[in-house]
Amino acid sequence: MKKIFAILSAALLLCASLFTACSTEDDLSAPVDTWVEKTYTYTGTDGNTSQLTCYFMYSKDGYSNSNLLNVPASSQNGSSTKIKPGLTVVAVPASSSQLVTTLASAVANDKTGFFCKTFTTGDNSESDTDGSTFSFNMSESKWNLFYYANIGSFLKNDQLKNPPTPLKSSNYAEYNLNTEELKKAFSWKRLLANYLLGTL
Repeated sequence: MKKIFAILSAALLLCASLFTACSTEDDLSAPVDTWVEKTYTYTGTDGNTSQLTCYFMYSKDGYSNSNLLNVPASSQNGSSTKIKPGLTVVAVPASSSQLVTTLASAVANDKTGFFCKTFTTGDNSESDTDGSTFSFNMSESKWNLFYYANIGSFLKNDQLKNPPTPLKSSNYAEYNLNTEELKKAFSWKRLLANYLLGTL
């Protein structure tokens, strides 16, 4: 994984150098404190697939926005209107997906469920239900590489500085995976390894 990251990093730097005559360093940096969106097909351990709308935001010093209402405690940076530094990912299954059916008991009936996690700057490790792990070091350079590898397929939030709806609406709630059976339904490691950071 590290070897692939090194090769792709070198390729990105080479491409970036070709534009130095007409671009500044800031032009070649992925946006911070800004949300982007992409839809993925997630395959669970049971083989069922579900569409996930994912929102990504990288922050160097922590993200603050007065519209934040629904930030899970694990991502909060001291208050409900602040998010920790690092890469925050919000994932919302499509209403017709198998995940929504499987996780019906993990969220209140009147709420739309979502997943949220902040991968803080530095070492991160995620486990799967099979006992395997996926480890990576979150950094600004890794965010830059991931952003530019996906820039053609990212949808930009209409108001880039504002958080996505799940984090600012009381109609949404984070899934509560409080049993082993529910935990098997969704794995950050599976999503990360196969889709989000698989190119690294």
